[in-house]
Amino acid sequence: HVDILRGINGMIIHKQEQEIHKKDVGIKTKIKRLFSKIKKAYMKNKVIFSILAYVENILAFILVAYLILNKDITMLFGYIDIRVLYILIIGAIHGLRQSSISTALCVALFFYQSLALGYDILVLIYDSNIMAAIFVFLLAGMLFGYISDRSRQKINELTKGELKTRKQL
Repeated sequence: HVDILRGINGMIIHKQEQEIHKKDVGIKTKIKRLFSKIKKAYMKNKVIFSILAYVENILAFILVAYLILNKDITMLFGYIDIRVLYILIIGAIHGLRQSSISTALCVALFFYQSLALGYDILVLIYDSNIMAAIFVFLLAGMLFGYISDRSRQKINELTKGELKTRKQL
């Protein structure tokens, strides 16, 4: 009697597992279709997506400049400089080109902020604290931008290699 129940339960569980597997496969195919549609739209509108990166960068910079100039917020949680965070986020998302732009914008904002506080131009050039801050901006921007671009390049190489392998099979 117990063996019959185990057999029936096993069949029910097996059928449930098959249904779950079918749902997983269905979800995976829907996700693949969605990403292929996004990729096709991206390839068609590559110019729009590149312009969108510039727009995002400028809008994020406007937010950072507003927080720094109008609200006197330079540090986040007392540890993270909001300008460095902005550079890191843009570098991680968009790569070296946008990261370089965000670095240049932050350096310009830093100079503007220092000049507004009464620093002289010569003092800005020779002050070691200011040069250290600029070095941090440059390092963060170039490093994160490079890492982001390099990882995208590796992904593209792997994808191309995988496509070649599939064509050969």
